[in-house]
Amino acid sequence: EYDCTTCATSIAYGTGCGAFYPLTLSGTRPILGTTWQLTTTFGEWSPAYVFWFGDTAYYPGIDLGWGGAVGCFAYTNANLGAVVVTQFGFTATITMPIPNLPPLIGYQMTVQATAASTSTAIGLASSNGLKAVIGY
Repeated sequence: EYDCTTCATSIAYGTGCGAFYPLTLSGTRPILGTTWQLTTTFGEWSPAYVFWFGDTAYYPGIDLGWGGAVGCFAYTNANLGAVVVTQFGFTATITMPIPNLPPLIGYQMTVQATAASTSTAIGLASSNGLKAVIGY
């Protein structure tokens, strides 16, 4: 039997921004038939977090300074949607179910988080990017 748990990957790229510590996104490996856990850690308290999902990684990221978020970057195209988490505090976690569907093996996606922040003129900070490949 061939064990392919290493086929599932979750790799961080880029850097987040924020006043004290950068907003940081990490995640477990997305494995078929399990749940994919995504967690942000943040230097400021935030009432809500938004997780942006896409299928294209931007690295280096797109500079968001033009819109008032100096030092922040967009690392995903976010074309697959967003999940808003109203989890008050310094961290937020979401759990995404990965269906046990073999055609999903090898599917690549990107994710990035944003949170409220006093460190930018627009009041938002962005995290690093995360590129994931679904495996088993």
